[in-house]
Amino acid sequence: MSQRLSAAALVGSLLCTGHLTAAEPAAAVQLSGVAGLAVTEALGEFQPTEGLTGTVRCQSTGISTVAMLSLAQALGEVQRTVQVQVELPTRTDRFAALLDGSTELIVLPYVPTAEELKTLVGDNGRELVAVPFALNPVVFYVHRANPVASLSLAQMRSMIARHPEANARSETWGDVGVSGPFAVRPIAVMLTGRDFEQHGAFRRNVLQVGDVRIDARTSPTPAAALSEVGADPAAFCIASLLYATPATRIVPLARADGTLVWPDVNAVQGGSYPLLTTLTMVALRRDGKLNDLTREVLRYAISRRAQRQMVSLGVFPITVQAQQQSAERLR
Repeated sequence: MSQRLSAAALVGSLLCTGHLTAAEPAAAVQLSGVAGLAVTEALGEFQPTEGLTGTVRCQSTGISTVAMLSLAQALGEVQRTVQVQVELPTRTDRFAALLDGSTELIVLPYVPTAEELKTLVGDNGRELVAVPFALNPVVFYVHRANPVASLSLAQMRSMIARHPEANARSETWGDVGVSGPFAVRPIAVMLTGRDFEQHGAFRRNVLQVGDVRIDARTSPTPAAALSEVGADPAAFCIASLLYATPATRIVPLARADGTLVWPDVNAVQGGSYPLLTTLTMVALRRDGKLNDLTREVLRYAISRRAQRQMVSLGVFPITVQAQQQSAERLR
């Protein structure tokens, strides 16, 4: 069976260890709560449905779990008779649990295509509905003493991939533009365990990297990887913006025209900062009908109130257009 998670226990422990709040990265890219809240003003607000009672099961891992636990707690404040039971999946195929009725919701770190969803269910009166509810910026972290000024996507791939383009592997920091004494330092690749979503869908779909180099070091969690980078001036890792620590700094993305892009709310929502995962809930609709309790949770997740919660966690809200599209699918 899936392992149930206690919202109070997990969220409380994350707050205590500092892993739930975005610490202070470089001044130019500080997560602006004011900016994040400002863009939620145009979002529609949640109105509870009367007469609903019951529990919705949800399977989630990684940062998605933090977001779901927060949503579950807050939903209970405005819709007291509807609960969300967050569980850790026991199977690698998350869709299987949804299709066999083991759970009502699964959370993915990407938006599945319509073709992918249709292939999973076929033509038997069932339909999978995907609802994006948070934009999670993923950033390139180095030690504060590392002088690298910026990195392009191609340079990032050359540092991570086992078989980079045209065999252009970067072995030292000088290979990615660093000069001076630090240039000869070998690049130390620090990744989280393969069971963490960031180096699965994100690595394949966004970075477009297949196998990672065999000398990459592995940490069990993003927070542990950040600690390793904070202790090793030659190391780097890729993790969510909310894991920033005082011992590390964020490297901006260099575009082809030479401009630098930071993961602020405008760049993330506008698409100019491509390094992100989109937290997405997926539910099953049978014979054209979505379970009322499940719909209530989905409606809340895209509401202004819930999106303000996402800002407080250190991830970014969805756009008004995304909210409107999801609301249409939930009707």
